[in-house]
Amino acid sequence: MATISTNVEYAPYVELGTRPHKIRARNGQALKFRWHGRTIYVKSVNHPGTRARSFLRRALREVSRSRGWRYREGGID
Repeated sequence: MATISTNVEYAPYVELGTRPHKIRARNGQALKFRWHGRTIYVKSVNHPGTRARSFLRRALREVSRSRGWRYREGGID
């Protein structure tokens, strides 16, 4: 049996991706960023979401293959 894991808080967002969502400034402050050479301050932005980057599943498949195991979603045979 093999287990691949991580303890970083953002791992599920990278592994599974995100849907489009709004990012709001905290504590009434503004978000600050540079865009086309200008500094912009806004209260919120619409994030388009991110595609999944299944690094944990990919690692499990690679380890499984290197050891001669058969990988299947939900477990290893």
